[in-house]
Amino acid sequence: MFISNLTRGYTRSFCKTVFVDWLFNDLLKVFIRTRLFIAVEELT
Repeated sequence: MFISNLTRGYTRSFCKTVFVDWLFNDLLKVFIRTRLFIAVEELT
């Protein structure tokens, strides 16, 4: 019982970490792309 609860907690936190990491990377890419687009727009 205790072990299964422990592994479940670990799995949940691991999935959450991976998801947040993936989400953050995605937002970062979008942010960089937007910044580049704005910079190009200002140059032309």
